[in-house]
Amino acid sequence: MGKVIRFDKDRPLRAATALAKIQRYWMDGCYLPSSYALERMTQRHFDDHDVAHLIFESGRVASHSKIDGLWRYKVSGKSVDGKRMAAIFEFQGSVMTLVTVHDR
Repeated sequence: MGKVIRFDKDRPLRAATALAKIQRYWMDGCYLPSSYALERMTQRHFDDHDVAHLIFESGRVASHSKIDGLWRYKVSGKSVDGKRMAAIFEFQGSVMTLVTVHDR
């Protein structure tokens, strides 16, 4: 079993911890794209393969912010075809939401 880390909702996760949590939620199928994110993915020609590549291969947590009491984490990196991209993830309970996707 891994190390137990006390959760403090008032403080953001460290970048490496946030990325590991994003990866774990993705692998566990606890991921939902918002309708806004789906629109942006279509506009910017990204799909789930690009998001997976970003979080498992090329991305790093570049920043975080607290919106309406929930922490959001921006992961920046590259898509499958090498296009620069970023995705914003938010956690609420046992679900991770993809808030939006940017091309950079």
